[in-house]
Amino acid sequence: MGQKIQTNYHFVEKVIAASFETEDKLLALFDQYRKKLPDSEAYAELSRKLAVLFETRLVDVQAVPFSEVMDDFQAVRRSLEGYRELFSENQAPERFHVVAGDAFSLRLKKNGKRFLLKLDWLMTGIANIFRKNKSAKTYWDHQVPEAALAEFVFLDQFLNQLFPQYSRLLHNREDRLRQFYELDRQLEEHLFLMADWPDMDEKLDNLRERMANDKAALTDFFASVGAELEGRFADLRDKAGTLEFPVSRLSKERLARLYQLELTPIETTHQQQHRVCFALVEHWRLKLHNRKLIFGMQASREQNISDMAKQLDQNMQPAFQELRDKLQAFSESLEAEGDDTEKDSFEIKSFVAERVPVLINLLVQSKVGYFFDKPLLSLEHAIQSIPEARQFAAAAFQEKRVKATSFRTVKVRQLMQEAIFQKLKEQFSAEQKEFASRIQQLTKNLDEIQHALEYTVDYFLEQGEAESNLQELAEGVKRAVRKAEENLNRLAELREFADGALGKISSDFTRRTLKYFQPVWLHHSEKVNRRQALIREVKQTVLKYWRLTLLLCVKGIQWARNMYVLSSDKYFNLKNLLGIAPQKEPISTELSNYLSETRQAIGRLPLMYQKLFENTPLTEERFYMPRKAELDQLTAAFESWKRGNFAPACLVGEQGSGATTVFNFFIYSIYQEIAVGHFFIRRNRYTEADFLDFFREVFPSLTFDDFDGLVKGINGLPEQKVIILENIHNLFIRKNGAFGNLRLLFKLMSQTNRKIFWLSSCFLYSWKLLDYTLDISGYFAYVVEFEKSSVDLLREAILKRHLVSGFNLTFLEPENFSPKRGYQKLSTEEKQKYLMDVFFDDLWQHAQGNINLAFIYWLRAIVKVEDDRLFIQQKYLSFQFLNSLKTWELTSLHGILVHGGLTASEHAAVFNLSEEESAHQLMILDDDGLLDLQDGKYVINPLLYRTLVSRLKSLNFIY
Repeated sequence: MGQKIQTNYHFVEKVIAASFETEDKLLALFDQYRKKLPDSEAYAELSRKLAVLFETRLVDVQAVPFSEVMDDFQAVRRSLEGYRELFSENQAPERFHVVAGDAFSLRLKKNGKRFLLKLDWLMTGIANIFRKNKSAKTYWDHQVPEAALAEFVFLDQFLNQLFPQYSRLLHNREDRLRQFYELDRQLEEHLFLMADWPDMDEKLDNLRERMANDKAALTDFFASVGAELEGRFADLRDKAGTLEFPVSRLSKERLARLYQLELTPIETTHQQQHRVCFALVEHWRLKLHNRKLIFGMQASREQNISDMAKQLDQNMQPAFQELRDKLQAFSESLEAEGDDTEKDSFEIKSFVAERVPVLINLLVQSKVGYFFDKPLLSLEHAIQSIPEARQFAAAAFQEKRVKATSFRTVKVRQLMQEAIFQKLKEQFSAEQKEFASRIQQLTKNLDEIQHALEYTVDYFLEQGEAESNLQELAEGVKRAVRKAEENLNRLAELREFADGALGKISSDFTRRTLKYFQPVWLHHSEKVNRRQALIREVKQTVLKYWRLTLLLCVKGIQWARNMYVLSSDKYFNLKNLLGIAPQKEPISTELSNYLSETRQAIGRLPLMYQKLFENTPLTEERFYMPRKAELDQLTAAFESWKRGNFAPACLVGEQGSGATTVFNFFIYSIYQEIAVGHFFIRRNRYTEADFLDFFREVFPSLTFDDFDGLVKGINGLPEQKVIILENIHNLFIRKNGAFGNLRLLFKLMSQTNRKIFWLSSCFLYSWKLLDYTLDISGYFAYVVEFEKSSVDLLREAILKRHLVSGFNLTFLEPENFSPKRGYQKLSTEEKQKYLMDVFFDDLWQHAQGNINLAFIYWLRAIVKVEDDRLFIQQKYLSFQFLNSLKTWELTSLHGILVHGGLTASEHAAVFNLSEEESAHQLMILDDDGLLDLQDGKYVINPLLYRTLVSRLKSLNFIY
């Protein structure tokens, strides 16, 4: 008999038992929070821990093969190494006798075998008659392949017995995972949708009991399988190499085939159950990401409502309370009929004239609108952080078999953006308008208080201190008090409205997200979205080529029109040179009327609305239109300078293009890294003394008498700095010997590059002149020119500001309007959209991407204000009079354009005139409306800027 070897299944048992780890952790998590739920914070924390748990579990649709998990059962194979390959031993008598259960063929073979054995014994007996030493009657030997038999029993037969047990464990695991998933879904619906509370204790106890039963069954199986297989081995060992169990059944080839045959159903079930569990967990992961968005939206809403309330309570309400109290004090004083009523009247008028603009400015600059918008902005940003796609298998939720082909990639981020967030954004736009309308109503009330009190006081002072007039004054102040009280109530209502609106948006987002990403909806919606995406793609392709065709047609028409204008200009100039041009007529009154109407139209607009479109540099992102290309180039220059390279940069753009705003946001990106100085050259400095005086302001800690001293002082600074010089075109005037300060600046940048990163800005047409005369671009490593703003960017810049005002818009048909075919058949809404497109296209043509000019044209286009509605109509003006400007007028306008503005003395220096002559010429241009006098400087009238630039280009004054 061979030796008895103990077979080792501990590794297999350990690996299978480890599959309970995920369920144990799930059970522990739910147990940990069962007492804290249904608290929202506890559920949020539970969700975060579930997300962490699933980060590393069931993350691949394809499972690691079962044989690989078991290391191809090497631990079992090593335990069989003590068995012998082959040995012989005498067969037991039972091997020659038929036993119950033997097949007919085996019975036949056994009978034949026994007959041959008896025949052998007969021959032996006959032979023994003649032998001296008699031979005993023995049973035949048989060859026992013990090692192969051990592999057959302890591996192949083990797999055969393992399969039903392992299959049952996997199906039970799937069922428990579904119960955990379902329990989490019920908790989610209870917290977010007010569904019934699940019996959490009973469910968890049931899950714990079932897991304990499976673990016990697994332990029992491995406790008994070894002994059972040992008995099987002992039984087959006696039969191995006999008719009952021939050696051919234990060949290597047959054992290998049998191993694969027994392993295949286990592997199939292993993969199938893994796919099911992966599908469940993958969708669970999706739900957890969505839940994070929901909790984030709720937290953002609560935080921003709190911040809004704090600003209203701490800043705005005290200011509005002060207005009400002060007006109340005036009212009580008037009722007391004091002796100095006239003085009180002046105080009332002075107070509201001072206080109301401050309150309007407080409303405009407050962040209550930002707090109102921020939750949705935060949600939009958070959606970008969710996974772009997930694997989804609808079959896992339909009680169907989950195949590898059942999984489809679902673009969950795109679905979230298009199917949920976009609709939410459209819904929120109505709330934004209502919120802005409430802010606008506050400013309207303030305007009414100011205008009503001013009129009441003026009436009283004009009519005298009669008793009836005094009574009228008192009643007017009382009305103002009531209006101020109404504003206080509106502030309180503003917070309530914001809380309700954001609460509804948050609730709708929660409800839509939970519903839309349910398995049944996700499966249907994803197919619908794919079909719609295909339809959109086809439409976009057709529309693209249609627009391209239209664009080519429009460009062709524009080219023909430009050629006509150019030839007309050349023809007019030729007639002028030959002296046959008609006598110049004075600039028409149409221009004067147009400019006068513009000032009056803008002046009639609410102060708040005017402030929205002020040409002031931005320091916060609320109205900022990102200039990514320009900022990227400035950042590249800064990084190059930090590496020790020569990298001064100049930002080049038209007046009002937003250079200061770009610098402000660039400073914001680097101020924590390095000290920054931001300076403006506000007047012409073309002498060396002016140059040194300016840099004494830039470097107040340095003492120097000449340029070399300045360079030495800068290079001796203890730390590096960034210096921004705006308007370097003010360092020259166009006359002989007046370019020296620019050359000094270039020299300063070159000699101090180690210490200072130099940034500067220059007007576009000044730059073009300096590049032609001085090759200024050669002195800068980076020349950053503003990209031309698109019509969409211009539209967004205007409407983003307008939206804050709360006014509604109505676009009127422009003068001499020639609409497209079918215009009259459009609905009112479609007509408004068409007129808006026409207006902004025309506005872009006039402004040529200059947003500051676009703001002025926009304000000019507001023809009337009725209640909360603005009426927009573009008023066209013929600029043909520019064709008849005299040479001295054109050269003066060109000089002022390239310098960004000139005083009378600077104009005299540039054109070699006396100051009296210059003042006379500038006065004529100012009276004609071609120039504006601002802070002692004559600048081009913004309303004529674009047209004048086109005129000067056509005459080759500028390029």
